Amino acid sequence: MRLLPRGFQSTSKCVGARLRFSGYVATLQKEGSEDKYQLQPRTLIAFDQEAKDRAPMEHLGITPDLSLGLQPVRLFADLRAKADNNFFTFHKGDNGWIIYDDDKTPKQSPSQSEHSLNQGRHSLTPFVQRWLFFEVLRAIFGHLSDFDVKQFIRTDREQNHWVTTQELPNLLKQWRDYENKNPRGKARRLILAQQVLDLARFHVSKNCAVTSAEMNPKWQIDDKVALSIMILGETLTSALIKLQEAEKFDLDGWCNHDHRSQGWGSNRKVLKQLRERNWCAKTVNMLQGLFRGNTIGLLYALQMRSYEKPGIQHSNCSSTECKALSVIAAEAGPGSYQLFHCQDCPRDNCTEIGPDTAELDSIVKRGNVPLLQYEKGANVVKLVEMTKPCDNDYVVFSHVWADGYGNPNANKLNKCVLNLFLSLFDDIRSENGAQNSSGNLMPENFWIDTLAIPVDINSKDLRKKAIGMMHDIYMGAKHTIVLDAGLMDMDRGEGYAQPAMRITLSRWMTRLWTLQEAVLSKKLYFNFSDQVYSLDRLESLFEGENDPLHSCVPSVSRTYYHEILRPESQRMLGRDSTPKDRKIDQKFMAAVWKAVQWRTTTHSQHEILALATLFNVNNSEFADASNTRGSSGYDQRALDGRMQKLLDLLSAVDPCPIPPGMIFLPGPRLTGKGYGWAPRTWLSGHRIDTPDPGTLEAKKARLNLPHGLEVKFPGFCLHTLADNNESLSGREQFHFPTDGSLLQWYRAVPADEEKFRSMEKIVRDRELAVIMPHLLPSHREIALLVAIAKKHDGIFFVEILTRIWVSLERNQEKIKELSANMRKANFGTMWAGEKLSDEQVWCVDGKQDSGFLPSSMSDDAPEEPAPRPFGRSKTSLSGRVQSYLRKVKTWK
Repeated sequence: MRLLPRGFQSTSKCVGARLRFSGYVATLQKEGSEDKYQLQPRTLIAFDQEAKDRAPMEHLGITPDLSLGLQPVRLFADLRAKADNNFFTFHKGDNGWIIYDDDKTPKQSPSQSEHSLNQGRHSLTPFVQRWLFFEVLRAIFGHLSDFDVKQFIRTDREQNHWVTTQELPNLLKQWRDYENKNPRGKARRLILAQQVLDLARFHVSKNCAVTSAEMNPKWQIDDKVALSIMILGETLTSALIKLQEAEKFDLDGWCNHDHRSQGWGSNRKVLKQLRERNWCAKTVNMLQGLFRGNTIGLLYALQMRSYEKPGIQHSNCSSTECKALSVIAAEAGPGSYQLFHCQDCPRDNCTEIGPDTAELDSIVKRGNVPLLQYEKGANVVKLVEMTKPCDNDYVVFSHVWADGYGNPNANKLNKCVLNLFLSLFDDIRSENGAQNSSGNLMPENFWIDTLAIPVDINSKDLRKKAIGMMHDIYMGAKHTIVLDAGLMDMDRGEGYAQPAMRITLSRWMTRLWTLQEAVLSKKLYFNFSDQVYSLDRLESLFEGENDPLHSCVPSVSRTYYHEILRPESQRMLGRDSTPKDRKIDQKFMAAVWKAVQWRTTTHSQHEILALATLFNVNNSEFADASNTRGSSGYDQRALDGRMQKLLDLLSAVDPCPIPPGMIFLPGPRLTGKGYGWAPRTWLSGHRIDTPDPGTLEAKKARLNLPHGLEVKFPGFCLHTLADNNESLSGREQFHFPTDGSLLQWYRAVPADEEKFRSMEKIVRDRELAVIMPHLLPSHREIALLVAIAKKHDGIFFVEILTRIWVSLERNQEKIKELSANMRKANFGTMWAGEKLSDEQVWCVDGKQDSGFLPSSMSDDAPEEPAPRPFGRSKTSLSGRVQSYLRKVKTWK
């Protein structure tokens, strides 16, 4: 089987341009009885070996790479038999298999033998291919007059049957045209398509996907079949989002317009290929997080040449640590930093050049910005003092320290690098020729931290002062040029997707310090081996390349654009921004958290300094951490104290920019009093769970020390029906009904471990509660299981026990079982859930004292019944519930 259409040839050099079809297509024709088919050629074009071996990504505009080992995918499914049910019931047993929505293993039904090919008769592969590939196509395109499932099958000369998606772009175009011309029933069709893809994605991501090459998926099906289903699913998901946007179809709770949430999970075969090609396991883990489980993104990244220094091997790396870089860092002594030389540099005559350090110190001491000019003929770097922000135009260079553009010992760079700077100025002049002719000249002044921030060990105070200016320096620059060794070693590529993916994969995208430089820059340029290319020029190509419904590579390649917070940067710093826009807010802070997740810094103390600089809060207390020499004195306690201080500074901004969704974030938390809700580090490398913390910014938050973070979220009080709360320990899940009707139940499972850990000492005498982002979530969401310590003035003061996945229990048989157990007083791990207000105020993870600070949230909270007395314990309600159930049992 070919995973995606073969034989496509581009009519232009632009990747993702309109493609023309060629190749062999097979159709199914009836012969005799109604359910008997024979494969016949529709177009008699020779099916040669070269076409057979072609890579499977043509309809996405991906250049074939024959060495990937992604062979065509065979047709396993038996399409001769008609489907006995629609898509939503196809897996319920009438078609050979029973697929459960929970964790139960799929089971063959008695009719299985009637629906299997002789090959792989007892394999799940034929059924899954039929259901999640062909029946998905039928459910999405069945209303189109030209659709026939046979369009997705072809036959070679040896009468082997393969799957093809050659007709997919044409069908997607027909779908768009149909919706444009037929408004009647459009809502029903688009909702149905969303439901089909949601159900298929649920099963594929849960049962066919893996997170590492060593894992086995839950369903043991052919890897190539699984990959083909993922690619089809992600393509259709992307197409549906575009259709919904074009049709302005936006029913709350029924649509998903997030282009970055298209992933159907990572495929084992792709992950194995990445490992075999010496990709670092940590990098692969990072890409899985950045791409949100999008396997097309990983497959396209696999086509890119990964930049590595010679001799680097990643065979021992893990998903959390690059062992190769760790060894290099450990072996590097204090004086081993290698300054960068250009490739054509005759190093014997290349000297280090820098500004006069005494003059540099004087400018910084006066509180002004030291700009630089390089005079090539004289081999001199001159200083230009900028006394006001708008006095001088200048360029900033953003670089990766490890590439050699820094200098820990002196404010100097190699002469060849300074010559490179001048040539880059010329390149930008050429690119902006039209603007230059109208008087918008390329400035001669530049700024780079290596030359402009004092490094002398006797200039610590001046260094701190210079670092305090960095936020304004980046904001004031006319241009920012990115220097990355990997990008400079490869050409820009074609169209939008190739350069965008190369930027996404660059080391520059993984470093913490470069984020602020990208966010605060007005105009960003990337230096490839063949040209300097501006971000604005690159982004001008996106819409045209992303417009076809079958084209989803540009969208996933655009990851870099979102990870450097360009939308937020334009909103806050763009030409039309207002002073209100320039203030940090919850949306910006949440975006920064997501953007720094996968970034790293060599020195852990730099994290707080870089974040403080980006948020433009007072960083003077953290600036001493900038000098890397002698930085080993920062233990975890000191780092925690700095993070707490940063949160204090942020909470002082009015209105408070701390997103309330931060309480749901993964990873270790701070242990300081009142800060137990906050992540210990933002560089945790965790994938974003549902809900995205950035989507909850409309709710208010307030740091109420020493008690914790005050937030408003819905939730439930949990009243134990067993003898004590200890029955939770060691369990894999628990359930609770929402009211006495027993018709609606929630299921909770641990989010960060397989079973609930022992909580005997914590929960023995505490009432439990669940804080939820939303009530009645359409999909499972992250929530918090908490212990209520105190209640005061309607506020629940709680301590986080663990993060949990919460979802509505949809298995009707399970609901019947739970309800029956409750009526029999067979409670097990079961609680009675008491629904709280949607605007319930929680003070999260504070170690409460006897006194309470007044809450700013209580003033605008809607009127509610007076809170029940604090003395009312879980036992009173639980006792009444159990008494009631005993009576029910007696009445029976």
